[in-house]
Amino acid sequence: MANANFKVKNGLDVGGLNIQASTGDLTTPGNIHISGSGALVIDSTTGTTLGNISISGNDIMSTNTDGFINLMANGTGGVKLIGSTLYSSDDGNRAVNFESSAALTNAQAVFAGNVDDFLQFSIVNTSDGESASADLIVYADNGTNDAGWIDLGMTNSGFTAAEFGITNAGDGYIFMSGPDVSPTVGGNLVICTDGTGSQNDIVFATGGFDSTREQGRFISDDGFQVKGNLVAINGAVYQGVGARDLTVDDSLYTGYVGFTNVSGVFVQNVNDFVQFALKNRSNGDGASTDIICYASDGDNDSGWIDMGITSEAYSDPAFTVTGPGTGYIFMSAPATTSGTGDLLVGTDSTGSQNDIVFFTGGFDAGNERVRIIGTDRVGAPAGVEVYISTTSTSTSTGALRVQGGIGLTGNLNVGGDVNIVGNITLGGGGNTVETETLAVTSPTIFAGTGNSGNLYDLGFVGEYTDSGTKYTGFVKDATDGYWKLFSGISTQPGNTTDFTSATYDTGYLGNLRAVGGVASSSTTTGTIIVTGGVGVSGNVYAGGTFNGTATSAQYADLAENYVADAAYEPGTVLEFGGDFEVTVAEDETRRVAGVVSTAPAHLMNSTCEGEHVVALALTGRVPCKVRGVIRKGDMLVSGGNGFARPTTDPKIGTIIGKALENFDGGEGVIEVVVGRL
Repeated sequence: MANANFKVKNGLDVGGLNIQASTGDLTTPGNIHISGSGALVIDSTTGTTLGNISISGNDIMSTNTDGFINLMANGTGGVKLIGSTLYSSDDGNRAVNFESSAALTNAQAVFAGNVDDFLQFSIVNTSDGESASADLIVYADNGTNDAGWIDLGMTNSGFTAAEFGITNAGDGYIFMSGPDVSPTVGGNLVICTDGTGSQNDIVFATGGFDSTREQGRFISDDGFQVKGNLVAINGAVYQGVGARDLTVDDSLYTGYVGFTNVSGVFVQNVNDFVQFALKNRSNGDGASTDIICYASDGDNDSGWIDMGITSEAYSDPAFTVTGPGTGYIFMSAPATTSGTGDLLVGTDSTGSQNDIVFFTGGFDAGNERVRIIGTDRVGAPAGVEVYISTTSTSTSTGALRVQGGIGLTGNLNVGGDVNIVGNITLGGGGNTVETETLAVTSPTIFAGTGNSGNLYDLGFVGEYTDSGTKYTGFVKDATDGYWKLFSGISTQPGNTTDFTSATYDTGYLGNLRAVGGVASSSTTTGTIIVTGGVGVSGNVYAGGTFNGTATSAQYADLAENYVADAAYEPGTVLEFGGDFEVTVAEDETRRVAGVVSTAPAHLMNSTCEGEHVVALALTGRVPCKVRGVIRKGDMLVSGGNGFARPTTDPKIGTIIGKALENFDGGEGVIEVVVGRL
């Protein structure tokens, strides 16, 4: 029967082997053994219905290692089992050829297709039970049902298994369970790309394959890009090598306590600045980029601190203090706060200086404007320094311009000029203004504000050195109400002045007007009381009675004012007559009035008024214009034209006085005694 066809028209039964004549089906509970280089081939080339092989035994075996099982449809695609590798493709050799061309190693199964659509490897679990899912599971060599595998799967519609509470019905998942062996190794789930592509990114998307559904992307060599929100509901966000370790005591920096209650830790190790960058791409008139920290009771309206920068076109009318491209730090206390709502800017004491520095125009050292010095050091005591050289020439110029007031509890030392438009108020207690030059624009300086009950001495005090430190000043003594110009005090005056060691100084005044109105009845009463003498180089006028023990005068005549018809120089002889009271005297007139005084020792009728008022010497010695030869003691009469001349036979009413000097003739001026006959 070898090489001859064996035909069965009505079917064949051999033991358990059955061949159906009508369908061609072959059924056997045993094995089919094929020897040699033959193969079992079921081929239907004339119809669309394939024959079936139903095997109820354990395997299909070939005694030749090069043998294979080839199940073909229409003489093209199908399933091949060659050795231990299973091939499936839409033509007989596509999967086999791919293994060879792709140089696959250790392949257990190869599947190939050629369709202009997605090609599936499909697994479905038709159960809708509460634990039902469909899973593709890959096991480690020491994997078991409990551990040591990675699972790609999806839960079914009725899934509610409590032990997998993280998943719900219809959830897909990739789940890794490391081998449960000792010592414990691995257990990581690695998702990565090779470097063979043009991008090699890992992309996360939700809600579909549309490009707008992308939520995040691991960009090759450039980190993770988030297009949606990044939310850490419980726990913290860490970035950088060692970031997580910073929350552990002494983990990176020996001797330092780790961070507490962190929500985010970001670490870099570069020889340059490390940024936490945030950018708003909008250039709208309300756009800004802000980092905001909220209080426990903060909301959108209050209870936060904000650091931000406005856009290039910013012009929000609700925030007019800011303009385009303006950076800011802004604090809003919670609307319901019971606290102070303060904004604190400070440093700790752990550094060597602990200063706060303000600068403009860049990081160059020359751009520093203000420094709050935190720690005393040589040449820089703790305080505030302003490094701006702008000169001040008014209240609106200078390095420091204050529109309101300035309150100081300590000293104020100024190296330049101090120009004050308003008032200076010194409250006593030893307050001083130390300056080489003090120019005050205001016409009034107030001292002693708050001097309730007139308990403080008021005035001005200076310091000098004379066998020690001494003080001089002009002060109103609160104990007696007197103003005192003094020197020689050794104790610095404060609210009061100790005048015990004071010496009283000489003062120079232009005009002094005393308006006290106290009448004088003795040397110790009156508006002005002088303990020593009074020297007056000008005239002295007294509206009342002059009382004195003795009097003397520098000048020698007693004069009286008269109204003349012209201006006459001192020494001119006048007579009664003319248009007014006196006029120039004629020769040997009997109406002689006197000689115009040069500087009378006492002047009467001082209130006389007129265009030409002259003081005529009535008695005493005065200079007098004369002519002719004169000897001491000669009687003098009018010689005309305002001159006097000697006579040996004077008539009544013509005598002026007697000569005190000799005169050799001509015209001149000599001393004469008027009123002597």
